[in-house]
Amino acid sequence: MLYGGDNDDFFPDNTVKGNRSGAAGQHTSWVSEITAKFWEKYIMPQRFQKNKKKKDRAHVIFCPSDEWHREADLWRNSATQYPILTGYFWLPHRDLSSWGYNVNGLEAKASKGTAGWHSRKKINQAVFPGSPSQVPTLIDRIQGFGAFGGGKLRMSNWYTDSGGKSIPTANHPTGPKGEPPGGNFLMTDGHVEWFKLNQVEVGSNGGSWQCIYKIPIQ
Repeated sequence: MLYGGDNDDFFPDNTVKGNRSGAAGQHTSWVSEITAKFWEKYIMPQRFQKNKKKKDRAHVIFCPSDEWHREADLWRNSATQYPILTGYFWLPHRDLSSWGYNVNGLEAKASKGTAGWHSRKKINQAVFPGSPSQVPTLIDRIQGFGAFGGGKLRMSNWYTDSGGKSIPTANHPTGPKGEPPGGNFLMTDGHVEWFKLNQVEVGSNGGSWQCIYKIPIQ
């Protein structure tokens, strides 16, 4: 809320590159230099790990249960390299050309001037589907490999390989074969809700990566 007051209710901008080439955010978890500066001032820094040591379990930009993005975070080669990762889905103020944001209708009216869940720029901005208070901002990553078509999702794998290791792709990978039971959703008005996996649909995707966060809107 303090950030919103200081910035006319705008979310941190993931669409621009700031002062560095390639610094714009991408997809659902890579965030811009501007967003990283917001974290640094209002929450905590997402510091560069020179020793290539994974973020500790108490690091608030990463879910304590996250494994995959803690691993991918080590790909960063310098403190000035952006975009950088969070261990969650961070939705707002995104460039719609950077990912498949409208595969399940979450940007259905963006071309007509009504922002979707990713293209909205302000906290109380009109949004479709839903209303500003119903739309999640930060979400436990329910993410893995599969196919989505005809409104149906078919997941094939909740693990990925990196550096010779098999790593769970989702947060809370406690179910069969790393399947998460669900996730926490931080709504724009500040409250958090837990949704079971069977309550949530695909929110966006790219290739075979499926990001699952479209919750039911009443």
